[in-house]
Amino acid sequence: MILLPVALALLLAAEAPAPEPAAQPEERLDHRGAIGLIIGLSGMRTDASVQNEGYWRGGLSVGASFNVGWRSNEVIVLACMSMTRTEVLDTTTQERLYGVGVNGHVAGLFRGYFGDQWKTFVDLGAAINFPPGFTAGPRFGVGLQYELNSLAGVFASLGTFIGFGSPALYWRAELMLGVQLRSFLLE
Repeated sequence: MILLPVALALLLAAEAPAPEPAAQPEERLDHRGAIGLIIGLSGMRTDASVQNEGYWRGGLSVGASFNVGWRSNEVIVLACMSMTRTEVLDTTTQERLYGVGVNGHVAGLFRGYFGDQWKTFVDLGAAINFPPGFTAGPRFGVGLQYELNSLAGVFASLGTFIGFGSPALYWRAELMLGVQLRSFLLE
């Protein structure tokens, strides 16, 4: 008689549905609470109000991003260094002299994002340009970022800078391709 309840219990246990696995949390693609590292390669065109300051060049940018606000907006500090071919006109001999120069700029930006996995963004900020001379002024940019996962994204941006100082007026346009790596350790 005791075997009948045990057999019945085993039969019912075999027919009971297995518990479903716990649902995985949805992957977040916002930048809320993140700090990040930005690395990018850029092509730039510069021009200035003085002779022989217009040229094409490439650059390497490295920066840090810090989330502000509720969703994906960030404050970014970005530094760029580039090597360029320089051309100087010797006024005494009227001969052109060529060399290699280093140029750089530092920018502080507010970046506003729109979207989820594919994000468009707008950059508003200020930049300081050094050699040749020293110029400072506003910087504006737009771009597109694709989120690979919650910790990494790739982006393309187009930006422009107008600086005032020495030389009197300095303009730069740049196209940057880069990657943003994020951490949520401080969240």
